[in-house]
Amino acid sequence: ARHLSRQEGTAEYVSLARKFKPANMKAKLKALMLGDVNDSIKVDAAGLLGDTENGPSLIRELLRSDTETQATETARVLAMLGNGRAMNILRDVAKDTESATSTSTEICM
Repeated sequence: ARHLSRQEGTAEYVSLARKFKPANMKAKLKALMLGDVNDSIKVDAAGLLGDTENGPSLIRELLRSDTETQATETARVLAMLGNGRAMNILRDVAKDTESATSTSTEICM
């Protein structure tokens, strides 16, 4: 556990987290995804977060964030990840956004 905590913020942390699944892993992966680390680490963190229980829901929440930079960075990282799950999450959130936009437009008319 001590070695894992020393590796926080690194590619090695993601590798170790994949293997040992520490209790606070989701929060750490989210921080890596949005943090000041290289894109490779962000993509690895997003991939592992997507593989965790309720991870895809957490990613969807990040995409719907009121903080534009958080939502934009999440979308950018998912696009780089490019796996089926990431593309499905992006598509679903885009559809939800389109639906909400068309509904609010209809209400305003």
